[in-house]
Amino acid sequence: MDPFTLLIQRTESEKRFEDILLALRELQVTNPERREYVDGIIERLQVNTEPDIPAAQLEINNFAFQIPEFSIQDIAARPNYRPMTYNTHWKEENGRVFYNEALLTAAYEDENVVAARAREEAANRPNPPNAEELERTYQRALNQQATINAVACRVPPVWTLIQRKDLNDTRAEDSWLQYADDKHKHVNWYDTLRTIQTMGAYLGYTELHYRRLLDRFVSYFASNIAPVARRMPYVEC
Repeated sequence: MDPFTLLIQRTESEKRFEDILLALRELQVTNPERREYVDGIIERLQVNTEPDIPAAQLEINNFAFQIPEFSIQDIAARPNYRPMTYNTHWKEENGRVFYNEALLTAAYEDENVVAARAREEAANRPNPPNAEELERTYQRALNQQATINAVACRVPPVWTLIQRKDLNDTRAEDSWLQYADDKHKHVNWYDTLRTIQTMGAYLGYTELHYRRLLDRFVSYFASNIAPVARRMPYVEC
């Protein structure tokens, strides 16, 4: 049987096992001998409860779908990425979104913002300069920051994948399905999950992308296990 299906069945069995243990612990047994008997059952149930899990199923247990650390909103909120300029701060290729990691620690900042801040700081001094001097302060800060930005932009970009901002491409996702039969009626969940893991990491999927995809696949091909599958963690951040 497919290791993913076995995992679902084992999850259901473990839940039933936990319910049985809880029921036994909650039994109101006042007779000492009967209480000792029930406690003995509980103790025996708890011994050697670690199942002998096949390697493929254990591999599914131990892997999780990964998501990039940052979204485009996270990057846009950083002072050295404002305003977001295409091909300087970020870019998009075939539905994949990247940010220029080389600017993450650079002194790059919007020169207009820097200049306005310098002028405001000068104007708020106890003895502020006149309007002409404030304008010179503005222009000086503007030119200085523009030079800093030009130097930062000459550093070769380091394009790093960030979280996908588009919705799921369901047509493309359907091609990720791996079948266990020639008639394409039975899904090989193990191979399908591996493909989803690879392609999701390549595209920068978020947890929501993975959930939409797996809920759609499981609901269509294995509706009987959909309630259990929805309770399982999809993503390890």
